[in-house]
Amino acid sequence: MPNIDLPAKTIKIQYSRYRSSHFYDASSGKQNDGFGFLVQGRVTFRTPKGSMEFEAGDLFYIPDGFRYQSFWQGAPDVEFYAIQLGNSGKSPSRFGFSAIPSLSGEDTLNRMRQIYALSRGSETEKMRSAAMVMELYAEAMKELTPREAPVINPALLAAIDYIKNNYSRDFAMQELADHCHLSESRLYHLFREELDTSPVGYRNDLRVERAAYLLRRGGYTTEDILGETGFHSSTYFREIFRGKTGMTPRNYARIVQEGYHSPAPHPTEEAREELALVQLLTQKGLTVATAESCTGGLIAKRITDVPGASRLFVGGGVTYTNEMKMKLLVGPEELIKTHTEVSREVAAAMAGGARLHFGT
Repeated sequence: MPNIDLPAKTIKIQYSRYRSSHFYDASSGKQNDGFGFLVQGRVTFRTPKGSMEFEAGDLFYIPDGFRYQSFWQGAPDVEFYAIQLGNSGKSPSRFGFSAIPSLSGEDTLNRMRQIYALSRGSETEKMRSAAMVMELYAEAMKELTPREAPVINPALLAAIDYIKNNYSRDFAMQELADHCHLSESRLYHLFREELDTSPVGYRNDLRVERAAYLLRRGGYTTEDILGETGFHSSTYFREIFRGKTGMTPRNYARIVQEGYHSPAPHPTEEAREELALVQLLTQKGLTVATAESCTGGLIAKRITDVPGASRLFVGGGVTYTNEMKMKLLVGPEELIKTHTEVSREVAAAMAGGARLHFGT
């Protein structure tokens, strides 16, 4: 009997949200395969092979051991889902860093929301979540590209570690080159070839991320931030910060302090019903309309709050008075007089009237 070799022994589903910007450094090698889905904002991945950008709605795959730096900018926030596939020591993924265009968009956003919601539920729901991840992986395999064998230069890793430990100190690049037993020109070549940046640029990336963290915390003066990050002047700090984040430190701090309020990032227990309804109707190619009374349009709102609902929600009617119920949906007055306006019979007649009027 053949064995089924699953691509993961453990699955971790994560939702993240950052105000304005975010920086992540995996230049020493990411440890697990995984998918990322960008809900809001945009991201640039700087990799040994160059740069790749993604926007809201994009799905992408990152293999284990992959080296990169990612720069995230919000619109106004950064919001994304990540699925990590723990292989527990198995052989590395045979796929490389890839965009997955066919699985990008609102349908996948709905799937990611459901995967995340189920992963927080009962054991049965967690198993359903894992099954949905495996289904997503199977569909994505059609577009994933073969992986090239990684070649990691030990001198580059030594340089990265040195900068991480000393980025707040204004050391000369010759000092870094001597530490790595390289010439300065060779050091620059390695960074440009492998990370598409320079040693100074890499150090500034770390400094900006530290500065953004301090601005998010609040209570730090410009002088405090300069001392913490190693920038030698406020003018240079503002120039580099704006180049990395697209805004000045002052504007960044203002946006963070004012905050940004938006709908729940993932389905609540209450929202699962409409999410499941939209997904079911989408799968079956059906449309829906609503007929409401005392709910005052709430049902229609809950459905249309789900991304992708515009493809299947035709419209709805709120008939609050009996007169409007009879005129638009129910028909003869005798039905309401016999069964009352809150009866099952009248509700069924309203639903039938909505189907007739909206053609669902």
